[in-house]
Amino acid sequence: MATLLIHKDTVLHNLSVLREQSGARVIPVLSGNAMGLGDCGMASLLSEAGVKLFAVSRIEEAQRVAAALPPDDEIILTTPYETESDAKRIIDLGLTASVGSHESAVLLNGLAGSAGVKCRVHLLFDTGIGRCGFLPEEAEKALHEAKYLENIEVTGCFTELVDPTGCDKKGAVQQLKIFENCLTVLKKADVNPGMTYTTYSAVNTKRQSQGLDAVLAGPVLFGRAAPRRKLGVQKAYKLISEVSSLRWLPAGRTIGEYRRWRAAKPVRVAVIPVGHSDGIVLDKAKDSFRFGDIVRYRHRDFMLHFRHEQLCCEISGKKAELLGSVGRSAVAADVSAFDCKPGEVAVFEIDPEYLSSDIERRYI
Repeated sequence: MATLLIHKDTVLHNLSVLREQSGARVIPVLSGNAMGLGDCGMASLLSEAGVKLFAVSRIEEAQRVAAALPPDDEIILTTPYETESDAKRIIDLGLTASVGSHESAVLLNGLAGSAGVKCRVHLLFDTGIGRCGFLPEEAEKALHEAKYLENIEVTGCFTELVDPTGCDKKGAVQQLKIFENCLTVLKKADVNPGMTYTTYSAVNTKRQSQGLDAVLAGPVLFGRAAPRRKLGVQKAYKLISEVSSLRWLPAGRTIGEYRRWRAAKPVRVAVIPVGHSDGIVLDKAKDSFRFGDIVRYRHRDFMLHFRHEQLCCEISGKKAELLGSVGRSAVAADVSAFDCKPGEVAVFEIDPEYLSSDIERRYI
């Protein structure tokens, strides 16, 4: 049975590293089932470690995470909603709502007033992401919501970086400058912007610590960021399964659909019961079977083999190349060079965001 193992100490190590690098509060983002690692389990782990503020993208995520947290922990909903039913759920759940338009602000204000409560909101400014938020030229409109709508309380302002990986350093710095200008509009009108924050960036941590209070940390917190070695964070998860059977195949035999791999010599094959039916895609290229794709990917496989860059797993601490395409429920690994027995553990490098929800998540 396949299991995703999440290393608790590694997650907490990454949290400490990000705090030190940014010099700011780190807000864990648990969207997409905590990037596939399990949002409720991750919320519990981080809450026990002293984290009191979390972020999610969807209302259903917030409702699920809230059930795993103490009542005094706060959840920010980073996606603005503009329907009455959604706004009512936000208020009923006591979430901190994101506001990116006049319509969403007025809706929350009216419903909060009817419920006899004040709704905490964070103003979202669109500095380049394009999906939602006040445009920079609408900063005066955001100012109006903060100053004159009496049933909402602005406790924060944020923006989302287009490239949080840090590859576009110039663009990240430009976005932060635009965001700072929006905050200046509020401050000049004696409006307290509350906690100011943006998505974590690999290149602007020093700049963030100079003017902002917090950073949103999603994939980077779990070690999924591309430049993780540069950042000092570590991958906090691995997928494991067990070898189900072994066999010898003679030279000339093929493995996988469309006969894309053929044995040049006798090979000992370990079969491991993980595959597409588990939601596992080790390489997107292995998923396509159009004629043009097959030709292109055969050439790619040949070049990878020539450069000794085949897809691999690890079995009992030894590297084993994967042979052929990923199957619906199984993969084959070459164990000709070392002893291997049924039941031995195989470890896979995967993207947990695409794992089936049926796969067990185990925190260790």
